Amino acid sequence: METRLLKYFSVLAEELHYGKAAKRLHISQPPLSRQIMDLEEELGVRLFNRTKRNVQLTAYGEYLKGESDRLFSQLDVIRNHLQSMKHGAVGHVKIGYVGDFMHSIFPDILAALKQAYPKIETTLLESDSESQIKALSKGFVDIGFVRTPIEVKDIIINPIYEETFSLILSKSHPLSSRKKIPLKELADEPYIGFSPKCPPPLSKSVMSICNRSGFSPKVIHRALQINSIVKLVENNIGYSIIPIGPKAVFKENVKFFDLKNYPERAEISLAYNPKSMDEISMKVVDLILSHNYRK
Repeated sequence: METRLLKYFSVLAEELHYGKAAKRLHISQPPLSRQIMDLEEELGVRLFNRTKRNVQLTAYGEYLKGESDRLFSQLDVIRNHLQSMKHGAVGHVKIGYVGDFMHSIFPDILAALKQAYPKIETTLLESDSESQIKALSKGFVDIGFVRTPIEVKDIIINPIYEETFSLILSKSHPLSSRKKIPLKELADEPYIGFSPKCPPPLSKSVMSICNRSGFSPKVIHRALQINSIVKLVENNIGYSIIPIGPKAVFKENVKFFDLKNYPERAEISLAYNPKSMDEISMKVVDLILSHNYRK
């Protein structure tokens, strides 16, 4: 059954007058009559009772009118939804991110996305930077937030945010009551560092900070997640140096000393694969890049 024939039927069912219906459809009356007869022949039922004076729907016609009205209403919904998707207003985006980014500006980004595009759904996938790059290359995620600098091919990297590093001590540590601590005073104390699987820029920056202070840290533990590092420090297993982002979350049991006088910064970049981007994902990318999140 062609939607064109249903459209002719629907208009005639509303007008119950061939002349008026033909005018609305911008065709002459004879072709309209033929199309309605073709539809009746296809369905094997009479849809209209016709006399010289009037046109009336049969019981079959009444049923078909109700169903065709619902059908055309659904087609309008589909058409409008597709246009919304085309303009990036409706859809689904898979977003990868390094875990500690959730403690800095990531919630702000998600809030801005929700406000600008309330009908875009997101799936959040916590993962390390290297795994995100692989997932972007294979189209498993649409965009990612990774630690940079990082060497990649065919993936666009846009630095969007950077933060200072901070020394963290347990609040039970003898030095935690001070306002400032020269890092060299911790040279002989146990240090909790990043796992080799963590982004290399973090470890390199920490080593650079320590070297500027004239020592190399004595590593006793290495952890993959910053949350784990903070937990070890909280229990006075040792000290560490991490990006300052998690401060608001962990400040109750851990003392943060901002190392803003050191030039090293922890950088987060927006990453995406232009070959696999759709218009919805590009809308999200454009929204993120339109904000200045850099400190």
